[in-house]
Amino acid sequence: MSGTDRFWTHAGIAEVQEYNGSKQIRIPDRLFREESILELGFDVHWYYHSVTGVVLVTKNHLEEEEYEYVGSTKFSKGDSSYLCVIPAKLFDGYEGRGSPKAQPEISKKVNLPEDGWLHFMYHKGMNNEDKKSAYILTENQYSDRFDDSDLSGVPRFS
Repeated sequence: MSGTDRFWTHAGIAEVQEYNGSKQIRIPDRLFREESILELGFDVHWYYHSVTGVVLVTKNHLEEEEYEYVGSTKFSKGDSSYLCVIPAKLFDGYEGRGSPKAQPEISKKVNLPEDGWLHFMYHKGMNNEDKKSAYILTENQYSDRFDDSDLSGVPRFS
């Protein structure tokens, strides 16, 4: 698979970054400039898709049963670095809040890497108006699905 093929579009690869105690990710331009999957000035809604076991992002609210809402984070219009905080619940090390601390189930299911690279992917069915969204795949998830892919033309953000 190249950057774009018949079914999947690889929007970009971004490195998980630490900033002020939170994890952030650079949102690939294609998601907000070309496809309007996300929109500057609007929250990014993070979901876990129980059927595929993958995290996805969208500017919409997804109501279907297979989408488990994780949280929303800001995607500020004035932020020229296009960074977005990743909800802490998506990392294995998240312990929860309150006392006693209890790790939420979503943290056990997802386990995003504390550092490393994430792949933003979508296909034609994901960019229709009411459900515009993109999957976020870890390196392992990406390799399992697209192991023979040529990533030479895919933008990489760090």
